[in-house]
Amino acid sequence: MWTKREQRLESRKQKLGEKFTSDWTWRKYSVKEIARLNPTVDFSKVDSIYEIGCCNGQSKFFNLLTKYISENQLSKIEDLNITIEYEEDGLGRVPIGEYLKTFVWTMKNGQTFVQVIKGSFDKNGEEIKVQQDITKADIKQLENRKLIYPVD
Repeated sequence: MWTKREQRLESRKQKLGEKFTSDWTWRKYSVKEIARLNPTVDFSKVDSIYEIGCCNGQSKFFNLLTKYISENQLSKIEDLNITIEYEEDGLGRVPIGEYLKTFVWTMKNGQTFVQVIKGSFDKNGEEIKVQQDITKADIKQLENRKLIYPVD
């Protein structure tokens, strides 16, 4: 049974031309959350959304993240992924504290922007902390990217 799922995932990777293809259910949930945070965005005009990083939400990491974005050094964002804090509980290691997720949006009109969302593993709720236009970046060159949208 699991081999059929693996074959479908591999087929999807080839179809989308993506190095990393996330689980469909997780992607669908992520798009729903992104749409909730961006109620004015017409998703028919969105070409793609990629998650390129998730790091600790402390101010020192936020400052580094915004520096990388302003200098259009998106490939350095993945270096911050190791900053997530973990704790042990009855189920094993779980992430704790605040986090920052970084997304790159490409629109059908050619606009490209980065959006940073802050949230917490311990509490509900997320908010947009930064949204900045960037020059067209070659997202396919980023090692750590997960296609979020389109979902299919």
